[in-house]
Amino acid sequence: MNKSVVILTGLTGFFLAQVSWFIFYYNTGDELFERESNTTHTDENFISNDELIDSLVAKGIIRSQRVEFAMRMVDRSFYCHNFKQDKKIVFVNPYKDLAAPLPYNSTLSAPQLQAVCLEAICPRIDALITEQVSIKILDVGSGSGYSLSCFAHMTSYYNKTKSYIVGIEHIPSLVEITKQNIIKDDKTVKIFNQDTIHVICGDGFEGVPDQSPFHIIHVGAACTHVPRNLFDQLSVDGIMILPLGDTNFYQQLVVVSKNRQHEMLVQPLGIKCRCAPLTDRESQLVRTHISRAPKVFNYKGRKMVVTPFIINAPNVGRNFSSVEKIRWE
Repeated sequence: MNKSVVILTGLTGFFLAQVSWFIFYYNTGDELFERESNTTHTDENFISNDELIDSLVAKGIIRSQRVEFAMRMVDRSFYCHNFKQDKKIVFVNPYKDLAAPLPYNSTLSAPQLQAVCLEAICPRIDALITEQVSIKILDVGSGSGYSLSCFAHMTSYYNKTKSYIVGIEHIPSLVEITKQNIIKDDKTVKIFNQDTIHVICGDGFEGVPDQSPFHIIHVGAACTHVPRNLFDQLSVDGIMILPLGDTNFYQQLVVVSKNRQHEMLVQPLGIKCRCAPLTDRESQLVRTHISRAPKVFNYKGRKMVVTPFIINAPNVGRNFSSVEKIRWE
């Protein structure tokens, strides 16, 4: 895979001297989502949720009936849609196989990545249903509510035991958006009304200790290390799935498990991904003007993924974290 780093010097001398360096990392399109198998990220457009799921099944990303059932039941159009930000309308295609922007600098992961995460937890759900256990799942950074709804349908598929699915989100307005999205989803609102899905406002790093232990914890944002508080809230034989690694570049998708000795076991899934970092509310909200989410461009017929970063110049007396005039074109 070809990779290069380009430093943009076309900005004004004043800007370079007084403010910052602006660096773009150019990558080939398949590096946004890379698997060690032959399956790679695409940015195909689909016209319906079923067509999107058909594609994921055909590629072998979705392998189990439980995951296929859940992703067909949860139509992405209820969970990512156009919204207004900075006096502009952000247009979103829910059926494109790319991560989708959400309000408050949040992100809905790409369908492929979501399918991989669901497949990773599927064997544990199967085992718990066989044991007739009431399954408890925590979704950290629940964002739009899409993953919550998928978990609810996965645990209800051929299962008579009630499950408990809780999402935690640190921005109150996103908590309300999550609830409204689920209420509008006619195939999921019935489960929501059965008191199966709960959404609370809180710090994702802290988790929900008063409702632990959880059989499964899903962290949708990147972490530099396994959050200890979340690991402590896992049940014995519980699993946590999260993107682990440098939050400025790529992460490895891993499954963390807790054995009967309460030891931590980390299993990489052989998948590289690029996810927004798990952070506090203030840090997330300050990313208003600079989107660090990758975007796909066509350059001379070649697909490129572009990710922006701001790095303050050594001689700058102040940090520069928000550039109102620099936007994606």
